[in-house]
Amino acid sequence: MAWRTAGIRHVVIAVLAVSFSVAALFAVTAWAPAEAGATVTLGKLEATDSASGPVSVKKASVKQSGKTLTVSATTYRKWSLKKVTPRPASMKLPARYLCFQLRQAGTTKVLCPGRAKGGKFRVYRAKLLSNGRTSKFKQVKGSTVLRKNFRQVSVTFDFASVALTPGTLNWAVVADWTGPACEDGEHTDLCRNQAPIESKIRSKIRQPRIIGCTTRTGVYHHGDRNRKWIALTYDDGPSAYTLDVLNTFRKANARATFFMVGSLVGGRADTVRQILKQGSELANHSWSHEMNPGASSLSSTNAAIRKASGFTPCMFRPPYGSMGGSTLPAARSLGMGTIIWDIDTIDYRLPGAGTIASRALSGGRGSIVLMHDGGGNRSQTVAATKNIVNTLKLRGFQLVTVSEILGAKTTWSP
Repeated sequence: MAWRTAGIRHVVIAVLAVSFSVAALFAVTAWAPAEAGATVTLGKLEATDSASGPVSVKKASVKQSGKTLTVSATTYRKWSLKKVTPRPASMKLPARYLCFQLRQAGTTKVLCPGRAKGGKFRVYRAKLLSNGRTSKFKQVKGSTVLRKNFRQVSVTFDFASVALTPGTLNWAVVADWTGPACEDGEHTDLCRNQAPIESKIRSKIRQPRIIGCTTRTGVYHHGDRNRKWIALTYDDGPSAYTLDVLNTFRKANARATFFMVGSLVGGRADTVRQILKQGSELANHSWSHEMNPGASSLSSTNAAIRKASGFTPCMFRPPYGSMGGSTLPAARSLGMGTIIWDIDTIDYRLPGAGTIASRALSGGRGSIVLMHDGGGNRSQTVAATKNIVNTLKLRGFQLVTVSEILGAKTTWSP
């Protein structure tokens, strides 16, 4: 197998190339980063001459979109995914498979698509052992296999689900086929191949960042009532109390939504970044908590949050819940949903941590609960939050962001 590289700087993935007698020649191309939020092509290769064999590759690519990787291969001939095994016992024994080898931190993982029980196509993973055999295969949860036609296959998966992390990644694709054309009486492995032949190619998984979200621009008092989840929200921050609230969610592996006053963001930019890093949501609460804010106020607040964190909100809560004047048109023009609530804890009146918790816990499926992490002494809310979070988890609720409960789409970079 001969390989030719194009350009000076290369980010590549090796993909299956099986042939019977004619060696396929591939050109490997480096690609520049895409715009923020778009899918990034990490590597692409195309054959420059014809090849024979049931799974000889014409072209292939690897792409990253946020937390997911997609590896695709297109072959010269038609072949059936129903006829390959997604769980080969060895990379050295005759079998029909098409698998991707992913090596990172001294460990090689094998990802193989194929037909599972029930007839659906699934992706399975295992470790490649030193003797060429594989460990027990497990299904990769959340993965998908797509075939646009009988010559093409794409595998998409969350790279964390197969214990990969951002950084250097060595790739190879291995395949084998069985049948009379793969044997000559003396050899039974004429169709076994690895691309590249003697090594793996260095690529790089990028660190994904959440940079925004998209949603319908209506007015919402609650989320989907069919699921056992709830959105706890906090207004008027960031403040000295915000990190205390956030720490409770961090310890509980739960998420909240923080509706921020734009004029306060610059002075607590690190707090804003920590909220996003923890997995909670940043949202817009006007520039100065004014009644019926307009487009300028909302735009300035989004700009402040974006400058501090790189994230552009798609959720807005009007101060006092007032939606007069140009407030709703302004939110719609910026592509933001307007979020009210169905449970108000009235914590700003300082009724005591127990009362705040009791009111919050009166919420049910799909509730959006209003509390405050800024605008005054919020020690009672901090104390109540611990009780609320622990009790809701014991009751079996998922604690999610407003974007999640409304089905908004997250935008990632790359």
